[in-house]
Amino acid sequence: MTDVIVCGGGVAGLAAAVRAATAGADTLVLEKAPRLGGSALLSNGTLWTFADPERAARLMPGADHLLQETVIAEAAATLDWIAGLGVPLGATVDMVHGTGRSVDPAGLVDLLRARLLGLGGRIELRTPLRTLTPDPTAGASPRAGFTVNGEWNAPAVVLATGGFQGNPELLTRYGIAPDHVYLRASPWSTGDGLLAALALGAATTAGLDGFYGHAMLAALAAAAPQDMSASSAAFGPREFREVSQYFGPLSYAVGLDGRRFTDESAGTGEESLNEALARRPGGRGYYLGDARVLATDALPGRLATRTIVERAAAKGAAVTAPTLDSLAAALADHGVPAAALLDTVHAVNRAGATGGWGDLYPPRARHRYGLTEPPFFAVAVKASLTFTTGGVAVDHEQRVLDRAASTSPIGTLVTDPADVDPVPIPGLYAAGCDVGGLSHAGYFGGLLPALVTGRRAGTNAART
Repeated sequence: MTDVIVCGGGVAGLAAAVRAATAGADTLVLEKAPRLGGSALLSNGTLWTFADPERAARLMPGADHLLQETVIAEAAATLDWIAGLGVPLGATVDMVHGTGRSVDPAGLVDLLRARLLGLGGRIELRTPLRTLTPDPTAGASPRAGFTVNGEWNAPAVVLATGGFQGNPELLTRYGIAPDHVYLRASPWSTGDGLLAALALGAATTAGLDGFYGHAMLAALAAAAPQDMSASSAAFGPREFREVSQYFGPLSYAVGLDGRRFTDESAGTGEESLNEALARRPGGRGYYLGDARVLATDALPGRLATRTIVERAAAKGAAVTAPTLDSLAAALADHGVPAAALLDTVHAVNRAGATGGWGDLYPPRARHRYGLTEPPFFAVAVKASLTFTTGGVAVDHEQRVLDRAASTSPIGTLVTDPADVDPVPIPGLYAAGCDVGGLSHAGYFGGLLPALVTGRRAGTNAART
């Protein structure tokens, strides 16, 4: 009988499988896509997470801080492990809230795959997780476990299917409008792990309506704001980084009505703004800026805002003008009310001139300045979704928690700490984006947390 079944062949699942196989477990990976790698193959390959757990907790107050602390504590060891497998790591990269190392995602996946096969592990492609049920033949055996798809049995299963961002029904259930976002991720991530866990009575985290992504280019709006027929700009998956608008927190964002709708500077980067944009009509709007914004790096030391805007203009998704009046007139040709847009910008400029930021609504916590230095520009944007940030709840060993047997995770004000009792589902683990609570109204990193949680899940699953 198989010892560990890993559902999902992205970097979290492969890390889990390699660790389980290294511990001597007979390990099987089931991957629904025709290839391994998942969304990692679409990433820029930076392995990073926060350096300071207190800073992460302050910027993401609704996250699972104990899990964040665990990931931070094991980040360096995980990078050493990756390097020990022969994965070349690039130079250190400054990620504002921490540092990272660059890696070739395809090379990382290939080396994990080779390592797993060298340890005797097995991989089945084009094999989705359809059903996950308690093994009816195990009885009271201490190795009682699960049957996957009615075909494979194992005492331990690791869920690493990559989140539910590709599932319109789940997105709608949890308050995310599928037609308001680009899918900036693998199209194979359709919530199979979450659905299987829910069917077994798993607990979930807060933030099921949250997600990570960056606004990307949209076509300039049609003449009528309610007409969304031309909402998308032309680009392919290999251009995701080039069309992502990382400078959002430096800009002033308006909806198609010409009004601001959120504090653009909130959160850990552009992620909170991207979420707020997704809740506007069509998930669409404009990022406004001036010469000061153009001269500021969107990603410090790595990517200039001017470069991003020039790329947008080359794709016909940006408007530049010498005055605010002419910018408003140009956007009016695309359905944005000129009077409303000018009211918005004048309110910003008054706050900048008088220091009256307390009167500005929505507020602006950081990057406080007016738009006063020509040229002025507007980039048409639409929200995107890279991975969902809510998911199954796990304990410190990556074991999926049993909702019925556990106390509520939101009862901290009325529950005696001695009564808090998270109870796991025996033999069920989760890793990567199937786990909720690491990123919450912010971004805690993607690839490195996936590798850390995958390693932990595989190691513990092999002991089951």
